[in-house]
This record gives sequence, structure tokens and C-alpha cells, in this order.
Amino acid sequence: SAMQVGDYLYVYYTDWSPDQPDQIHMARAPLARAAEPGAYEKYDNGRVGPPRLGGASTAVIRRPEPVAQGIFAANASVSYNTYLGRYLATFDASQGFYATTSTDGLTWDAPRLIFAYPQPHDQVDPGDTWYSYASLISPSESNDASTSRQGYIYYSKGIRDQSWHRPMRRPFTLTSANASGTPAPTATPTSAPAVTPAPTATPALIATATPPQRGAFVKGINLNGRSTTIEGNRWKSWDEALADGFAPGNAMKSGATTFAPSPTTDTETSAMLNSAIWRMGSDLNVTQRLTNGAYQIYLYSMENHLTNYRGYDVRLENQTVASNVGQLARGAWAKYGPYTVTVQDGTLNLDLVRRTGDPLLMGIAIFQADAPVSVTPAPR
Repeated sequence: SAMQVGDYLYVYYTDWSPDQPDQIHMARAPLARAAEPGAYEKYDNGRVGPPRLGGASTAVIRRPEPVAQGIFAANASVSYNTYLGRYLATFDASQGFYATTSTDGLTWDAPRLIFAYPQPHDQVDPGDTWYSYASLISPSESNDASTSRQGYIYYSKGIRDQSWHRPMRRPFTLTSANASGTPAPTATPTSAPAVTPAPTATPALIATATPPQRGAFVKGINLNGRSTTIEGNRWKSWDEALADGFAPGNAMKSGATTFAPSPTTDTETSAMLNSAIWRMGSDLNVTQRLTNGAYQIYLYSMENHLTNYRGYDVRLENQTVASNVGQLARGAWAKYGPYTVTVQDGTLNLDLVRRTGDPLLMGIAIFQADAPVSVTPAPR
């Protein structure tokens, strides 16, 4: 599985080396050099790099427990899930298809079985049905680097030594923990996969990464800061935004900080992350005048006080699109989204609904949303 994050191509691959368990590893290369095998930097024991062919690496998605039954983890399909606000991976193991989530693409929660095979892979005999290559596709998203709450799980099905694998699909709907905090039931082979988000982890090497933006850039706002250029797009300063229909509502302006953001980023993004608006002890409510239509919203935040000091839900047009985000290590930053929203009254309403601490926001990027793509059913 491969996905573009910023200026890098991240690849999740199965290491079939005979001297270690078969598990899923990660490597990355600059987009401009993605066709060069020697340009890839492998993740190994907490760090990425240097570029090389071969060499040691550390699994990021490990075989399910108990390992005597899981045996291997292979054939990952990785996307950023807008419903969970996390990376979501499906993969093969001996018992069936599994799903796992991550805040940073490196530290993944305990995998959950979402589709049990009729026979484990290590027990498949000639004439038995077997499955492989599970991938999630959401028709509401423009490509497989991003998924949403609903869509289809595509996979292959064949008869061992008798027929080729054929593409199949069935619908899925993601569910999280219920009101009592009990994890949602694990899906059976005839139902939809259920993924329970794990507690937010401290961001690491690609914590701020989200799928590439889609649709035309509409505007960016450097909250309480100067005009700037982020990811090649000109953002408005605080004063320009106010003149262009941004209403800060109950927001308080934060004094400028001088943090070196983690992970390291470019000078303009770093400056943007060191200016902010916030609200003490209650929800933060702002609005932006927009032409009616569908948009994708990205929010930028950096923790400038204490590690995991704050947590809040993101609400757009009175609909909650993300839960309990904002929990970051001191000096760490995140780019949340994309959150898809439809504006029908000429005004985008954005609320950060306080859970703990004080809601805080550094930047807002607004893009047009692409129209959904159609998905042709596979044979059954």
C-alpha cells in the first residue's frame, strides 16, 4: 500500500525475510525520487533513514495475538479515515482479515478480526475456498488514500488449485465504542467491519500527515498571524480574513510563541503554528462567510502549553466530524482533516467543543470538495 503525504510517498510493505516473522514495515521516499529503489528510507527502531537498499527495519503492523494463530501480517491497505480521524489499515493474517488504526502511521493499536476465513490460511487444502488482499474503498472519497465511515471492502476469493482469485466486495460501516465505553462487537463474515479507535497517541514521524487535498483551494487563514504561503497556497492574514467574512466569535487571541514544531516543518508553517486563537474553559466558536456548496476543511493545531493538556470535538454546521482531537505532546503539531461539509446558508459554522483544557486553533484551510466517484460492483 502506498500513499502520498506532503512531499513523500509512504509505502507499507510485507517483509518476507526468512530470519524474522512476516510482518508489515514502512518506508518512504521523496516524491521526486519515488521510482528510485535506493531513495527509500526504512523505519527502524524509532527513526527513519538513511536512504538505502536492504538493511534492517522494524515492523509497524505486527501479526495478531496469539502469534501461533495469527502467524503473519501481510498485504496492508492503508488510508486516512475521516470518520475516525486516524489512519486505518486492513491486512491479511492466517485467521482472516484484520483492521487496526493509528494516529501517526507508525504506532498501531491491537488489530481486530473483521472477517474470519472458513479455514485458516495455514490449513487450506486443494479445493478449499480462500481469501486475500482486503482493501477499503469509500465512494465518497476521490481515491483509496482516504476513506470515510462507509464504503466497500474489496477482496479476492478463489478455490485453491482450481480457480483464479476473483474480485469481490461487500459493504462496511465503521462503528466506535458505545456510550458505556464497551468496544463495538467484532464484525462477523456477513456483517460490516467494526473499528474501535484507540486512545490518542503521542505523534511521531508522520503524525501531522493527512491525505493530499482534493478540489480547488478556496482560502487559508493564519489565525492571529500574518499572510503566508502554506503548501503552495497563499493564506490570508488575520486582518485580511476579518475583512473577508471571518468572524472570530468568542475567540481570544494568543500571544506569539517561539516553538520549534515537532515534527520539523518549513519556515512558513512553523510561523503559522506559533500564532493562535483559543477559548478559556469553554467551546470555541467561529464562522466564515462562504458561497453555498461542498467543502473540505483542514485544521492546524500545535500544543503550546502542556502535553495532552487539551481535547475537543470538531463540529461543522452543527455536525460532529471528529471526536477528542487536540491531544498532543508539548511542541507537537497536527493537521486534522479533511472534514467534508456542505454550506447551505452562506456561512460555515466551526465549533471546537471543549472536553478538557482550552480549545486552540492555529490555522484553517478550505478546499472545494470533489464530487463522489462511482464504484462498479464486482462479480459475486
